[in-house]
Formats: sequence, C-alpha cells, structure tokens
Amino acid sequence: MTPIRKWVSGVTFALVILLTPLFSKAFQSDSTHTPPSNPPPQNPLPPGSSYAPVDTGIVFLLIAGLGLGVITVVAKRKNQAAKKEL
Repeated sequence: MTPIRKWVSGVTFALVILLTPLFSKAFQSDSTHTPPSNPPPQNPLPPGSSYAPVDTGIVFLLIAGLGLGVITVVAKRKNQAAKKEL
C-alpha cells in the first residue's frame, strides 16, 4: 500500500470515527420522543433460563453448516480412497 493510500484511508477512518456522533441519531436528544403508553411485555420464561428463537436465519445457518460438513466428509473419504489405490 502506498503512503498516499495509507494517508487517505487513515483520514477517512478518522473522519468516520469523529463525525459519527454528530450525524447519528443515537447521540442526539429527541425532545419529541414520548414513552410508549403500553408497558413492555413480561418475560414468560422463568428467571435464569435462556432462550433463542429458531427463525429462518438460524435454520439457514444450521442447514448450511450441515451441508458443509457433509461435503467435507465426502471429500475426505474420496481422498482416503484415492490414497489407498496408490
């Protein structure tokens, strides 16, 4: 990486870090914000238990992981079979 590219990337990174609080709504106070009229829902789980919902993203990751595992096992078996033939 050339020195000019390093300088430009460093300045860009610094500007992003320094200017994010100015333009982010997370750091600005919202005077028109009113609290919700409904109380937050109660936790139906007993205290100390953990729960992660199984949605489409988790299912996709599980299937992708299983598929990758199957592909890896099949490839290793093929390599072992090819080595035995030699």
